[in-house]
Amino acid sequence: MAKKSKMYRLSTLLNMSTVAIDTYNKFAYRSENKKLNIASVAVSTVSSIVDFYLAIKSPRKLTKIVTLASAGISVTRNVLYLINQRRGYNA
Repeated sequence: MAKKSKMYRLSTLLNMSTVAIDTYNKFAYRSENKKLNIASVAVSTVSSIVDFYLAIKSPRKLTKIVTLASAGISVTRNVLYLINQRRGYNA
């Protein structure tokens, strides 16, 4: 079994943290705590960037393309969410 890099472990930790924050916010506050929403968006964006960095180092072109698309969608969605929160829309 290959040894996992520190960046891979960081990526896994960030992804799990995003799920934990979202789950806690959903059950404790019915997804209405804006500070937890923003924290989740921030962690998710950093996680997407780390995943993209790891994919760039991959020798497989398909992995690079799929991760680029996924990171682009995730970051765009998070930025739009923050803009809507700032304007006062219910996102």
